[in-house]
Amino acid sequence: MRNIQAHSEVRVQVGDRTYRARGRVVAEAAEDSRARDLVYEKYASSYGGDLTGWRGSALPVALDLSGPGVS
Repeated sequence: MRNIQAHSEVRVQVGDRTYRARGRVVAEAAEDSRARDLVYEKYASSYGGDLTGWRGSALPVALDLSGPGVS
């Protein structure tokens, strides 16, 4: 989180492709809620513990692609 605040330009690797992106803390309420829901729904059933507390206290960040793939 601190890295994103200090320098928001990042590279994200998915498989063998790398993309340029800009990281940011999610601030808009609807996007924040959607991000929490998506991550919770993805991991809650396979996680051995209770993610309810995490869902309410986590700080969502987003990576917005800013250009074509680097490689």
